[in-house]
Amino acid sequence: MPVESAASPLGSYLAARPHDRLVFLMTSSDTATGERSSDSSLVRNIGTIVALAIVLGLAIQLAMIVTRAIGADSIDNVLSETVGNVSWSVIVCFGVTAGTTIRKSTAPVAAAIAFVCAPIALGVAKGAQRGVNELSGVEPEAMTSSLLLIAAVKAVQYGFLAFMLNRLSGRGVDQLLTYMAVGAGAGATFGLLNVLIRSLTSSLTVSDLAPIAINELLFPMGCAIAVYVAASVAKAAR
Repeated sequence: MPVESAASPLGSYLAARPHDRLVFLMTSSDTATGERSSDSSLVRNIGTIVALAIVLGLAIQLAMIVTRAIGADSIDNVLSETVGNVSWSVIVCFGVTAGTTIRKSTAPVAAAIAFVCAPIALGVAKGAQRGVNELSGVEPEAMTSSLLLIAAVKAVQYGFLAFMLNRLSGRGVDQLLTYMAVGAGAGATFGLLNVLIRSLTSSLTVSDLAPIAINELLFPMGCAIAVYVAASVAKAAR
């Protein structure tokens, strides 16, 4: 029968005095409890972000509908736009918060994660939107040459947003208005650039510009609010 080495955990346990054995068992139990608590916190944070992102996507879609004259025959477009907006919202918000709320990391790492997630989210959203349109028998929106340029701008935009929000979180800033101001600044600056790109590459009417402007301005602000709420929930759960 093999003899347990004293260097192994079991060997150390058997060789220890009764009091030391009790300490050993209590330490092991605390470690396992801490690991379970950490896993539970991670799942809770991810669930919070996904729920907030879905609500944000639906709210932005509702705001766009209100600002646009829609007839009864446009219901299929509304459905495809809603699917696209929710897909975009979930992936982008996850990317922005991944390095700040879900897992603590440095500001450059948080920015890099969001930088990668933003163009992926745009591609997924456009693909989902086209898929719903095709299933509904509606002609899909034509892909323009500006899509790659817009994807690049959004990568920089949300990378910058994640960087700034990570810095706020790292400095212990807990004012909601500060988070909203950062989101509004990112939306106004890069949103104007996106609107300019679209206007130069396609013919946009005034009725087209209103929902685009709302999306470009309100979504980064909503994403910043989601980060704030998720961070507050995580802090309260500790």
